Amino acid sequence: MTKHLYYQDSYLTEFTANVLEQSLSGGKPAVVLDQTAFYPDSGGQPCDTGFLNGARVVAVEEDAAGNILHILESAPASGEVRGRIDWARRFDHMQQHTGQHILSQAFLQVAGGTPSPFTSASSPRPSISTFRSRIRQSCRTRKNSHQGSFSRTGR
Repeated sequence: MTKHLYYQDSYLTEFTANVLEQSLSGGKPAVVLDQTAFYPDSGGQPCDTGFLNGARVVAVEEDAAGNILHILESAPASGEVRGRIDWARRFDHMQQHTGQHILSQAFLQVAGGTPSPFTSASSPRPSISTFRSRIRQSCRTRKNSHQGSFSRTGR
């Protein structure tokens, strides 16, 4: 199993690793390393890109065993490689991911419902129209509760 360096330090941008396996994925060269800072496609968050010894990493996937497959534009060197993450892309995705959690929680606080993307008999997810209706009602309630609490100062 590949050691996932990004769990220990999400700000790590460069690392060295050893190539354990080489293969093809979709006709492109791919490698499995003993450790990596490249985050794979997971949970709706896009994968990292960057370079391994100058070979561009175009996709990163994790298999069921926890091995991280780095898909490259060109064949990599064997043995030890130096990895470099595209930090601007990683940081942008980190901010968007965090922002989505904050925004989702704000919507849930206002409109109610469940944070689960799945529906079930015990915890149905509200429809879009129900969600919109709850937001409108919440906004009306909040607006009405604040009316009269502010006095005009003659402006």
